[in-house]
Amino acid sequence: MATGKINSATTLRWGPNTTTYDLDNSSSVSTNEVVTVLWSESNFYYIEYNVGSGTTKKRMYVPTSNVTITSGSVPTYTSTNETRYILANANTLYAPYSNSAAAGSLSRSEEVKYTGKKEGDYALIDYPITGSSKRKRAWFPHMSMGNTPPTSTIIQYKNGATIAAGLPFAGSRVTQGFNDKTTNFKGHLGYDIVVSGGAIKPIFAGTVVGTGNTTYNGLTVTVYHSEGVVHPFYSTYCHLASIAISSGTVSTSSTLGVQGSTGTTSEHLHLATYTLGSTNDPSGYCSDGKNLTFEQVMGNYTNSHLYYGGSTSWPRCNNGKKFFDPYAVISTNGAIIGQV
Repeated sequence: MATGKINSATTLRWGPNTTTYDLDNSSSVSTNEVVTVLWSESNFYYIEYNVGSGTTKKRMYVPTSNVTITSGSVPTYTSTNETRYILANANTLYAPYSNSAAAGSLSRSEEVKYTGKKEGDYALIDYPITGSSKRKRAWFPHMSMGNTPPTSTIIQYKNGATIAAGLPFAGSRVTQGFNDKTTNFKGHLGYDIVVSGGAIKPIFAGTVVGTGNTTYNGLTVTVYHSEGVVHPFYSTYCHLASIAISSGTVSTSSTLGVQGSTGTTSEHLHLATYTLGSTNDPSGYCSDGKNLTFEQVMGNYTNSHLYYGGSTSWPRCNNGKKFFDPYAVISTNGAIIGQV
């Protein structure tokens, strides 16, 4: 990394050549402006500079002939151009900072190229400009990308269903789904599953952040999922007969405990997935009497079949938790969390 001074005012470019990448007419630097030079590619420098007099920064490409290096050394870089797929709609950014300006947007399932550069929560990607033969480079949340295209199907189950092969708890029987209106109890904030074999394993890799022994949920294990999913969330596994892991990282092959009937009258797993903080005692229903659907408690609202909660004014939300249908979360790799 080096410091440089602009020796000739110029409009900046989206990438390191004039054939593939257009100029960005909204991005320019002035003569004698001081910039940070991050690396060189071909005959271009990738620079970071302040936008106006504020603290917001942009990163763009400028011809090496327009910059005089005043201190430090400039590393060279060659992009890896690895194929990635967008898992959730989001803006691209000029720089890897949450306060950076939007450089564009990408939609779920779009194919992009990962350059090999990642900083914090963001990766530098290369992607085509809609309606043009040109491309651009910008920063994108790396957890919203995957190596394979996202599934187009949101999977949900209700009472009596058998969980399909390839999914967590495959072959197990569902006795109550999320907001399952086919059962006597209503407004269910998770899944009740009679797990085949009885071993309870996490639905994604993560970190065990707590265990509990509560009146209604019995023995519980809570896992935080952040790597390899589009949006971070928590999962809690309730009514266990015993707990095998109480801390540390876990994979999908780790056994958290054994299915049981603690806190309830029948042997099954209650699985809850939610955001806005962890709890070892998640609410099982949206009403104390277990007799109201989400819509009856909250009024009609969009996507009530996929989530419930998020406001402390709504009942049974564990101080503002937002509950999601666990198999909608599983089947979209967590992307559904950002889309409801």
